[in-house]
Amino acid sequence: MKKESNHILSPQEVDKKNFELSIINGVTFRVGFEYVNAFTIISVFIHSLTGSVQLVGLAQFIQTFFNQLGRFINSPKIHAIHNQPDYLGKVSLISRLMWLILSIMLFLNVGTILLIYATMITIAVSWFLNGLVWPVFEDHFARTILPRRISELLGYRELFGGLAAFLGAYILKWILGSGVAFNNKYAILFFVGFLFMAISCFPFFAMKDPYHKVDENPMSLLKVLRNAANIIRKDSNYKWYLFMRSVWIVVDFALLWTLIAVKSVGALNDLMISYMLIVQVVGRLGGGVFWGKIAKKWGSRTTIIIAQAINIIIAVSMIIVLGTDGVSNIIYLIMNFVVGFSTPAILAAFVYFSETAPIRRRPRFMAIESGISLPLAFISYLFGIIADKSGFAPIYFILIAGAALICAIAIFKLLKPSEISSIVL
Repeated sequence: MKKESNHILSPQEVDKKNFELSIINGVTFRVGFEYVNAFTIISVFIHSLTGSVQLVGLAQFIQTFFNQLGRFINSPKIHAIHNQPDYLGKVSLISRLMWLILSIMLFLNVGTILLIYATMITIAVSWFLNGLVWPVFEDHFARTILPRRISELLGYRELFGGLAAFLGAYILKWILGSGVAFNNKYAILFFVGFLFMAISCFPFFAMKDPYHKVDENPMSLLKVLRNAANIIRKDSNYKWYLFMRSVWIVVDFALLWTLIAVKSVGALNDLMISYMLIVQVVGRLGGGVFWGKIAKKWGSRTTIIIAQAINIIIAVSMIIVLGTDGVSNIIYLIMNFVVGFSTPAILAAFVYFSETAPIRRRPRFMAIESGISLPLAFISYLFGIIADKSGFAPIYFILIAGAALICAIAIFKLLKPSEISSIVL
């Protein structure tokens, strides 16, 4: 027994164990996330509660800003964490508890104003803690999963997570379409979200990380900021990757307004909204498999280009739909399906980063990326103001410009992973 306990797992054994646990984590998180995402169900909740598009934009801004703030603060320190799996489990579990508290408040039927404040605080705290976790997860994931299996694992997480979320979406449809009082509907939804996301924390505790080298003197955040310009100037490929990711944030913000756009122009009821959410889940299910296979077969850079071409088609289609009277709900369903299909393509950027960013410089790169992303979070709120004042069409024109720019960067500026200099790596 003693000999077995001292056995150091090989990289292949670590990969196998963490691969399986990562799928369990991804599946359960994915189901729970569908019930508490500020860009889907929370947007519908706030819009139905207040009728305010700007408050929807504010919720989206809070989720993105505090998530990026957590990432920004924690990125330089990820290698100083002695037990990354334990850290991932504990901090993630604390973040999930916020949704339980909000669920209880809804059951207690607190006033609308207090409920809005509580929702915004829940989003802020939960996503700040998620932001602390995310760079640790990315680092742990990239170090313990064999490089050739990363895109495969991401695809499986999307596939099985999508299947589970599809089943969960039927629960969501049943709840939204029921005769239960408004507050109780969403109290149940947020509780289900809490339950699944809490379950997703436990696989972290069983993950292995025998080769993690602890950095007792990590670079301070202030030093990272002072060195940011120098790092970006010296690494041209990372500079263009960073620019591409920044534009992609704007594109994703625009893309995710589709649900609220069709809800507003189509005057859709809760039952039809539940169908929109279901087709988005189905789209993400298909997209997760598709983008994982494309990234593995043709490479992450080609996947980025294909994804943005699809985003341009979505934007043009939405502009036409928004300018047409008497649009069938079938068209709205198709648009939400394609949006769902497109969103998992972001995994291509993660795969590219994993393939090109050296492990020893990854914490600094993550901190810089999060720092630049912080002010971009305001774009989601700005889109809410634009939609309130000028309608949704301008948002899709911005999406077209952003997607075209990403294609140009991927084609003309980003190097293939095999072309990255050994000096940089």
